[in-house]
Amino acid sequence: MSLPLYVALVLCCGSICFGHWLAKLWPRASRIEKEDWSSPAVVDTRKPTPSVEAIQMQAWLQSLWDVTNQVTSQVDQHNLKLNEATRIFETPTPSTGSAAASILIAANQQLQNQLAAAKIEIDLQRKKIDSVVVESRTDPLTKLANRRAFDLELDRVFNLFRRKRASFSLMLIDIDHFKQFNDNHGHMIGDRILQDAARGFGEIFRDTEFVARFGGEEFVVLLPMTTLKQAVMAAERVRKKISENVFHVGEFGLRITISIGVAEVIEGENPADLIRRADQALYAAKDGGRNLTAVSADDVCVDASEFGATNSDVDTTPSDSAGKHH
Repeated sequence: MSLPLYVALVLCCGSICFGHWLAKLWPRASRIEKEDWSSPAVVDTRKPTPSVEAIQMQAWLQSLWDVTNQVTSQVDQHNLKLNEATRIFETPTPSTGSAAASILIAANQQLQNQLAAAKIEIDLQRKKIDSVVVESRTDPLTKLANRRAFDLELDRVFNLFRRKRASFSLMLIDIDHFKQFNDNHGHMIGDRILQDAARGFGEIFRDTEFVARFGGEEFVVLLPMTTLKQAVMAAERVRKKISENVFHVGEFGLRITISIGVAEVIEGENPADLIRRADQALYAAKDGGRNLTAVSADDVCVDASEFGATNSDVDTTPSDSAGKHH
């Protein structure tokens, strides 16, 4: 059954325009893809043994590049169909419109199906890449952000501070006498303590505050738009909350305490300077007897009580809370 001539003409002209536009657009897009996703940019050739994550990422990016090449080939095939329809249209006969429209309709449908399949494949690979990025920034034991993720977030808030003077504070937290817990109860119990402490931090801090495992038994918290006094008050709430909890590990109910060092970013310093000051405050808290919050103020470490917070007199030695719990 032939189509009306005016319908055939509209389909023919519209498809030709669409095909020429896509043909001009796609080579540029494919060149960008090739520059961004080609394998030399994926693998650091200076590293003799790339990580599993890097190998996975390379494979997924190669898959994306393969999809790009497939779509490029499909567009080329579509252009051949458009050229065929154009030649038919340029040599008019009684059936010219119907024949050209049939070719264009079939070519457009085929390309639409191929692009839909390519989109599904690209979405699948994107999700895999997103997953490996999240895993690479997550501490496997505590499920908090890891040191790599913290470094990236610290750079981000520092850049924000430099551009917009958006102040923030940093909190370093250390579990007191953690080595004794490991020695007395074993490393598996030590891991459980780290996991429970991390879970507690996740429940105490707000979503806008960035909590990460800094290394070993140390944790770090970034508090955006938070003054030094506000950060000290938050540190004291966290310290007291942790000291009041009983961590049930197997048959034991263990109490732990934490020491905290707090610092607020100041003009002219870099991320390493801020971490150094918070670390000095943390050592001051541990030297002061543990289960304390100390503050870096004007490059001098002082007790939290000077900021309106009071350190409670809680026994800082590790205990089993009367042995087994019932």
